[in-house]
Amino acid sequence: MSARGEAPLAVLVLLAAAFVLAAPLVGRAGHPGAADVLMGLAAGCGVLSFGVAGWATLRAARRGTRPPQGGDRS
Repeated sequence: MSARGEAPLAVLVLLAAAFVLAAPLVGRAGHPGAADVLMGLAAGCGVLSFGVAGWATLRAARRGTRPPQGGDRS
């Protein structure tokens, strides 16, 4: 993936991590419903990140692009 293609994936993964880390704090602060919502959002971000990665993979396959090869073969 290009840097442009990796940005949405990185944002989703970081959001999921932030929601997972915040949920226990919110739950212990006396808001168990809000903690459940945060965990649901984290799960949604995780599922969506797999979708974004799959979409980028299929798009690259249709273009016929290959990952960079290591070393010079000339």
